[in-house]
Amino acid sequence: MKEDRMSNLSDDILLLILDKINTFEAVKTSILSHRWKNLWCHLPRLRFLFIFATEYAIHELHLSPLDADTESVEKCVLFAINHGAESLRLLAPTSLKLRLPAAFLTCETLQELELWNPYGSVKLPQRLFLPNLKTFHLETLLVFDDDDISMEPFSGLPELEKLTLIKYSRDGIVIKAPKLRLLEIIDIPKVEEISAPLLTSFIYRGNKAWECEKVNLPMLEQVYVHIYNHRYCVNHNNFIRMSDQLLGNATTYRFEFGTHLQGLEHNDGPFEVKKRGSLLRSVFRCFRE
Repeated sequence: MKEDRMSNLSDDILLLILDKINTFEAVKTSILSHRWKNLWCHLPRLRFLFIFATEYAIHELHLSPLDADTESVEKCVLFAINHGAESLRLLAPTSLKLRLPAAFLTCETLQELELWNPYGSVKLPQRLFLPNLKTFHLETLLVFDDDDISMEPFSGLPELEKLTLIKYSRDGIVIKAPKLRLLEIIDIPKVEEISAPLLTSFIYRGNKAWECEKVNLPMLEQVYVHIYNHRYCVNHNNFIRMSDQLLGNATTYRFEFGTHLQGLEHNDGPFEVKKRGSLLRSVFRCFRE
């Protein structure tokens, strides 16, 4: 009988190995021998939908529900936050209307959150209040029980530093985040207000120049804008206004237009109002080329 060298490895090393494979496969190792029976229960990350009872902390949970009912997803999320989850990724590629449990809304351990359900929505009993969340990637529509469209969905995230919004379809969105450093907005042409006094980097991608009624970005330094269809920019007041709102204190900016990524760059000190005419002339020259 061959010597089982792997079983003689320490628990820490075996857990590193199990952490690299799908959780379903990791669970199946419990039948190998008594040595492996409960080893998978010590894993800090679970990488599939069905969760088994464990007394140990879960640092990271990735869920990719295809046809699961919302109750199962809710139980999985509740289990994770009750076991100290720091990172949660919910990726639903179908038109599921998911709901997150009320206990999730005030989770104190969560630092990273990704909600990806572009064809459906995620329903919440009330607004988020996650006191230690630093990174938030949102590619779905948040629906609140009271359906208050004036609600500021990010004001309850006091430590938020990085926010990515993709195709968030609710009108009148307000972004107020006192510690936000990086903001990325993709395919959201209209925002009601952005107030981020510490924001230094801004990324915008969309089919046309964005519209925002109120902007407070006094520390903004780096700006990247990619407008897919440059026809919406020529002689368009929204483009002029967007430029004024974003480039007041910028030291580095890049504008790209169309599918060929014709670009304009600037990294020569703060942008001044008198430079706007030069910028627009460069834009029109780009379009003619």
